[in-house]
Amino acid sequence: MSMKNPRILIIEDDEDIRELCQILLIKAGFTVETCVNGLEALIALQKHDEPCLILLDMMMPIMNGREFMAAFTKKPHTIVPIPVYLVSATGDKNDGKEMGCLGFLKKPFDCDALLAIVDTHCKSRYLNIALAKTVGPQENLSSQHVAF
Repeated sequence: MSMKNPRILIIEDDEDIRELCQILLIKAGFTVETCVNGLEALIALQKHDEPCLILLDMMMPIMNGREFMAAFTKKPHTIVPIPVYLVSATGDKNDGKEMGCLGFLKKPFDCDALLAIVDTHCKSRYLNIALAKTVGPQENLSSQHVAF
């Protein structure tokens, strides 16, 4: 993962919200990949480099957010786990915790709040990867970074 253009994965079935997030994040200097459901996202994660953050909707067709997290948490990650933020109108922070997400953002959301979350977690992940490569994954600090 490069800090030059950190990659964000947006999993969102609502086209308007997906496009708004994509435009906002691209303008902020991020590379963005979008998927319309959890199954599409799992396939994308196998084909591409790991993103620095996943923004996950709860209610989607084919594979919803809860089903995605159940499958995603069973997959191995490279050095530092990929943080996932639940972004939902129907869910709440307790749903996010139960699913294994790092945090929760309620829809409709403030664009500045979304940018702050993305910026914080992408920088944190990049630094933890660099640290893990230097001192070893058993000593990385990602477990200390919790939004809940």
